[in-house]
Amino acid sequence: MAEETDLSRTEPASPRRLQEARSAGDVPRSAELTAWVALLSALGMLGWQAPRLLEALQALTSAAYIHAAQPLSPAFVDAAQAALWAVLPVLAASFVAALVAPMLLSGWVFAPHVTQMDLRRASPFKPFSRLLSQDALFDALAMLLKLHMPQARLAEAWWPGGRSRAKAGSSASASSAAAIAPPAARAAGS
Repeated sequence: MAEETDLSRTEPASPRRLQEARSAGDVPRSAELTAWVALLSALGMLGWQAPRLLEALQALTSAAYIHAAQPLSPAFVDAAQAALWAVLPVLAASFVAALVAPMLLSGWVFAPHVTQMDLRRASPFKPFSRLLSQDALFDALAMLLKLHMPQARLAEAWWPGGRSRAKAGSSASASSAAAIAPPAARAAGS
């Protein structure tokens, strides 16, 4: 018999199958919904708390400049504490929204057997094998090349004796190199 797919099913799922799937934790989820609800709640809280938050951050900045010689002065610590208390509602709203958003789509689901740890699948060497795989090594090499290319271009442009100054046939580059050289080096070179 051929494997059944969602397209070949003609009948909707029975209530028993739906309940079994729900108890197994197999419910619809949307990462986008969660992200949007958390983002909108954070923006709403920022809009509501903006005056208090800006005042606390301004006090923290002025305390940091005034008490720069004493980084843990009581005035600076008080200003930092006030800034943290001003940011806390925004962080709490985002946290609560990230917890509530999945419940908007599928309701409350409690499936404790899904969260049980399976020690047969745990391997202490698996992360190292991924770090030392060919893909990871290729990505590391590509990252190093991306970092090295701008450095090489800057060194070529700014370093004495770079490619632009090494052209012997160009009189403009020779005169610019002579103009850049210190007077003692010009006297020694002539």
